[in-house]
Amino acid sequence: MKALCIYPRLLGVALFAAACHMAGLVLEAGADETTPASPPHEGRIVHVWDGVTMWATIFDVNYWGKPNRDIPAPAAQFSQRILEEMIDEEAAAHVDVIAYCLYTGGWSDLPSSKITDPFPWRPPGMDEAGIDFLKVLIDRCHHHGMKFIADIRMNDRHGDREGIMRDHPEWIILGTANDYALEEVRNMMLTFTQEVLDGYDVDGIEYDYMRWCHMFKPGEGQKNAHLLNDFTRKTRKLLDETAQRRGCDRLEFGVRVPQSIAECDCLGFDLATWIKEGLVDYVVPSDFFHADTNMKTEDFVKLAKGTDCKIYPAVHPMISMDGPNEHYRLMKLENYRAAAQNFYGFGADGVSPYNHQRIFQRRAFADRSSSTAAYMWPAALGWLRELRYPEQVGQRDRHYLFYAVYKNPRKSPTGFSNDDNIYLDRSQPDR
Repeated sequence: MKALCIYPRLLGVALFAAACHMAGLVLEAGADETTPASPPHEGRIVHVWDGVTMWATIFDVNYWGKPNRDIPAPAAQFSQRILEEMIDEEAAAHVDVIAYCLYTGGWSDLPSSKITDPFPWRPPGMDEAGIDFLKVLIDRCHHHGMKFIADIRMNDRHGDREGIMRDHPEWIILGTANDYALEEVRNMMLTFTQEVLDGYDVDGIEYDYMRWCHMFKPGEGQKNAHLLNDFTRKTRKLLDETAQRRGCDRLEFGVRVPQSIAECDCLGFDLATWIKEGLVDYVVPSDFFHADTNMKTEDFVKLAKGTDCKIYPAVHPMISMDGPNEHYRLMKLENYRAAAQNFYGFGADGVSPYNHQRIFQRRAFADRSSSTAAYMWPAALGWLRELRYPEQVGQRDRHYLFYAVYKNPRKSPTGFSNDDNIYLDRSQPDR
């Protein structure tokens, strides 16, 4: 019983410290315990959309790009109205940035691209009417003062290879991925980035390295890091040249990378160089698929200290792979608040929701299966509004989930287990 009495006392200390942090109090040696801290700045919400999923579920578009629901005529006007309404709802949720995935696996939303095939999923009627739906999304974002970032999946392995990649089997590693050790592969991706910048008034580029993490053959990441450094410098140059041509100060460059520095280093993502040289404007530490309340955000914050680079940790709807069915469980609002509270406490500048559409189901029809039970669109977007304001997060209910994101023998696609548990032995009362 003696051992059991220790933990509540320690827990009480922890809860007291947490309560002080939530209340915005600073407890320093010699300081008045009621001295309020400076009010925290507003966080930034960078909402990353999983490509066509942003609107395909609304139109109930099937794999072949055909809607399963009746679309009122004229279809183009209906589609444009729906797209604009979706951005209106994002603005109402105080989202700052939409990062829209417009490239994956050789498919893209750029009809004029010379190296990609168009996605088969298209908003009904818009192509026939000569309306570029990507420009509709961008214009609507700018109408609300929001930024539109072009998100590019760097090595996605969903499905078959499309576009120019079909003709180059010599580029393949790991099934359908590309080997970035090859200059031809890096040049192809730079060409696509240039196509985006030339064709659309985007506010920047985000490279999503989490789809699918490995840019080189397994084990060759560190020795090839200099190649990605050069690739990153060339991307920054394209952005700066475009900004100069447009007469604006700077276009943003973000990178979505694994959630630990060790994973980044292993895979060839030399964040220290990218940040030190001012190449990237923000970094999104992220798991592949799950939310990690205990992500080591502070390591990334330390890396960016004294620079203009911002840190926006990712938060996912799925909880963990801890157990046979846990990965089907969705985060609730109090779980999102808890994750954001930790991220801000570790020094993050904002939060980047990923695949948030899993939190709300299709507007076309309600799906209430046990694995994907969720709030309907657009109500769940209101959750993002809360995450933008650190003070509000700290004043409302939070439920912290400390699951092992991956436990042996399961591993993240990065190759790491991320079994970050603390095991306490209650039989040792003095520990």
